Amino acid sequence: MGSFTYSLDPAPDTSQSQFAALAFFVVRQHRIAVDPEVIERLLNFYVEYQAGNGTWAYRPKRGSPSVNSTNSIHSASLSSVYLLADLLRLQPRVKDMSSKSIDSSLNLPKNVTVYLPPVEGKNADVEAIWGSRGDGPVVEYPRGKLSSCKNAGNGWYSSQFQFPIDQWNSYYMYALERYAYYKEQADGNIGSSLKSWYDDGVDYLEEYQDEAGALVGHSRVVNMKVNVNTAFSVLFLVRASEVISLPPVNTKLNGFEGIPSGEIRQGQDGLPVSVDAEKSLKGLIDALADDSLNERQLQQISDAMKRAVREFKDTPDRSRGEITAFLKTMISEKNYYRRLVAIKFLSGEQDMDNVPALLYALGDPDPKIAIEAHNGLRLISRKFDTFVFEDKGNKEDNLLEFVRLKNQWTKWFLDIRPDAELLE
Repeated sequence: MGSFTYSLDPAPDTSQSQFAALAFFVVRQHRIAVDPEVIERLLNFYVEYQAGNGTWAYRPKRGSPSVNSTNSIHSASLSSVYLLADLLRLQPRVKDMSSKSIDSSLNLPKNVTVYLPPVEGKNADVEAIWGSRGDGPVVEYPRGKLSSCKNAGNGWYSSQFQFPIDQWNSYYMYALERYAYYKEQADGNIGSSLKSWYDDGVDYLEEYQDEAGALVGHSRVVNMKVNVNTAFSVLFLVRASEVISLPPVNTKLNGFEGIPSGEIRQGQDGLPVSVDAEKSLKGLIDALADDSLNERQLQQISDAMKRAVREFKDTPDRSRGEITAFLKTMISEKNYYRRLVAIKFLSGEQDMDNVPALLYALGDPDPKIAIEAHNGLRLISRKFDTFVFEDKGNKEDNLLEFVRLKNQWTKWFLDIRPDAELLE
């Protein structure tokens, strides 16, 4: 049959099968070997189990002359037909939208990509099976049969399309986005009845977003929990099909912000923390001592300190003292990024012993360094609103503003530690 369904449930399921189609697409994007015959069988399930009136049932039966479908199931099924046909290269891309880059189309960080680790022994025959996009169809499939399925599905949509719907609306929006993406890529357009699908969706979600930020939908929507509703809605808003269809790239996570190697534990913020965190921080410190680093590399180290500071909080006092003392000497470095790294670390430690160094940094000629120092003092003192930086709009006046703040912070610190030694 080729479909997918729930465990121990023999009935075919158009909804569950759509997620299998998505999975096949993602693993193919990442050059992981998958048998094209399995994908062809899934496509054939959708084609064979389409009802005579052009749509699909949730639990379809082969040869049904007509079914009363829903927009959500129809979108899930027809989008799967387009996706699988694209995956098997049975349809040319009239409008190849996968050539967009992450930078230009989604405004995501450069290091963001879908990552699937390679499976040993599974990738050797990828090129032999799939080749490149221009190599033509991967399997032999009756073009007329596929074309008739798409035409009938689009015909049903042209007469039955509506937005929003009263049941499973966010699930519907999620499937609608996928249908719109792959249809436009294959046919060059989405069709007149759906031409404003995305704008209408955004307007709808904006209208029904609650005060907490959840995308709940109108009061008539049933069968959806708030968190599920919101998750599907976010996938619609970010154009999830574009994200998974972008060419995978080889990346290095900026700032060593990936999963730590070696033994890990769960940190207080839920992020994985290296048990050997001290070593990772010492590696960063050693890297800072390299005079051959360019500004981009120093910026990466600066970004890495965000995670390293969190990991470093449980390290032994002696090594903490050594590293902190070293960083305090860096606040007067000529190199901007070295000063920035030092200030970020000393601020993140939230240690009163670091206050003199942060006070010194308030006089830094670069306002960005002074702001970091000011924010560090706010964290340490817990006085988030007492001493407020007022942006004057120009560098000269802002430097005077930092002089004022330095006097305020110095008085606060000396009231607490009258015998403290300040840096000059």
